[in-house]
Amino acid sequence: MIATLAAVRAVHFASLMLIWGGGAFLLLLRSQLDLKLPALLASKAVKSAAALALVTGLLWLALVAGRMAGDWNLARDPATIRMVALGTRFGHIWLARLAGLALLLVLTMWRGVPDFMFAILGALLLGSLGLTSHAAASNGPFGLVLA
Repeated sequence: MIATLAAVRAVHFASLMLIWGGGAFLLLLRSQLDLKLPALLASKAVKSAAALALVTGLLWLALVAGRMAGDWNLARDPATIRMVALGTRFGHIWLARLAGLALLLVLTMWRGVPDFMFAILGALLLGSLGLTSHAAASNGPFGLVLA
């Protein structure tokens, strides 16, 4: 299961990087270049990456819940997942990230959303990974500063 968790994390990281990169491309280059096809591909890539990040985010939360509980089988237990999501700092941050991903997914379905929204939301989502990193897990006043 450790390999599964690592794979889910890797896909989640890659999805968030693509969201931010696609958003930055849309923000910075669409206004500079008259390239309709790349902008369309970038917006479709952001939409696909947001859906993939949402799915892998849910899987990651479930796998971490099973790991925290000491039994990988509890990764499928709604009560264990709910306990981790609502009762830990990791879970609170994760719920905020999932809400951000859901918002991003909804925004990708509307025309006329300013390009800067995708870049800013992508940067926030990618940056939020640091809040659940090893450095942030350390106790004391410097836990979040080191993240």
